[in-house]
Order: sequence, then structure tokens, then C-alpha cells
Amino acid sequence: MHKKITKSLPINLKIRLLYRGFSTIFILILLYFSFSSLKSNMKNIDFRECFYLNINTNEAKAIITEVYFTDIEDDQLQAVVKAYEYEYTIDKEYHRWVSYNSIANLKIGDEVKVIYNIEKPTYSVIKNFDYIPNGNPFFYYLIFPLITLFIFRLYIRNTVKEITILSNGIITEGRYLGKELYFSNNVKGKYSYRIKFAYFSEDKEIEYATTCLGTIKKIRTKKVWIIYHKNNPKKALVVNSLPKSIAKHIKKNWV
Repeated sequence: MHKKITKSLPINLKIRLLYRGFSTIFILILLYFSFSSLKSNMKNIDFRECFYLNINTNEAKAIITEVYFTDIEDDQLQAVVKAYEYEYTIDKEYHRWVSYNSIANLKIGDEVKVIYNIEKPTYSVIKNFDYIPNGNPFFYYLIFPLITLFIFRLYIRNTVKEITILSNGIITEGRYLGKELYFSNNVKGKYSYRIKFAYFSEDKEIEYATTCLGTIKKIRTKKVWIIYHKNNPKKALVVNSLPKSIAKHIKKNWV
């Protein structure tokens, strides 16, 4: 039997396919906090300044005009970052800007060297100081969100595969070939097995599909339903490996 899938899952079951219990909640919370943190930190960053102070720069002298504490601690959380406002003149044009540092102890009236952009001298920073309050380059704040996105990508990879196969699939029968231990927890006495099945594509080529089950006792029959991609029979899933409500719907309405 090879039956092409012409129906789609109801909306509630599509949502169920995306929801995997605690792991789904955990990854969503992780995404929320990582991007909330990113949004909060990005408020302190002027990306134009980051760009202009890394290309086509020169040095000039400036005078400190204002010194005050910010409400931000340094990377080691050992000192509060100070803001230093200063004035400088480039080509008879007056400029005023601010830089940050948690170690220096400059005073009003002190002379300092600043690095400025030749084409846009408005953008500058005191030499060896930071142009953002906490001293971290903007890509520093991308690390945690990028790691979170990578984890999320791994998490949804199987779900995307399932959705693709269910949308372009052909149902056929498969037969149980055997099992191999995938994971064991001797303390709790729990085992997971990778179960292997064989099935034929429409071209009569034998293919294989695998799934992980908590215990071999869950296999009550040597015969199972397999759904494989119509354009790539090697991509397949075992119906019983899907959430119970989805597997039940497929067996009742698609087979």
C-alpha cells in the first residue's frame, strides 16, 4: 500500500506538533530573556559611532569639561563606570562628546588625546577609553542570543522535518527490524531505544526509518505505518513516534 497524503492536519494538531512539553516552554523562556536583554543593552549603543570610530581616524587634543558617575558597573562588577565629557576643535570647528571608563581618575580641565573620524569629526572617543557605557563592543551582546538561536534551530529541526514530510508524504507499511540502546539511566531504570523499520518506496526500493522510544514494550506489533517524502523516500518518519493525538488522527483519517 502506498497512499499519497491529500489532507492536512487540523490547526490544533499543527500546534501540538510544535509543542513538545517542558522543552518547548524552556526554549521560549530562553529566547524571551536573551532578546529582552539584547534590546535593553542596545539602547546604550550608537551603531554609527561604533562604525565611524573603527575606520579613517586621527588623533587630536581635548579638554575634560564634565565628570560624573553612571549607574553602570564594569565587566568585573568591581567599579562604577564614569562618564567624561570633553571639548575639542577640528579645523576650527568646535565639538563636544563623551567617553567612559571605570579606572581612570581624570579631572575637569585635564588634557587628553581623542580619536576621531576624519570625515565626521563629531564622532570621537578618548584614547584607551570606551565609547559605550559598559565598555563592551556591540557584538558582545549578540553572543547569548546567537547561542539561544542555535539551540532553537537544533530544537525545531526535527519538527520542520516532520511538517515537511507530513505535507508532502506518502503513507505505507513498515516492518520492525530491531533495536539498539540509545540512552540508559541505570539509577532510575529507564532506557531509550533507537528502533529501526524497513519499508518499500513506490519504486520498490527498500528504505529504512528510525525512531526513539522510551521502552521496547511500546512496540505492540511488528508492523507500523511509515510516512516518507514523495520526492525523497529516504526522508521518513514513523507515525507512532509523533505525539499520540497526531498519530491517532493519522491512523483514523489518513490510512
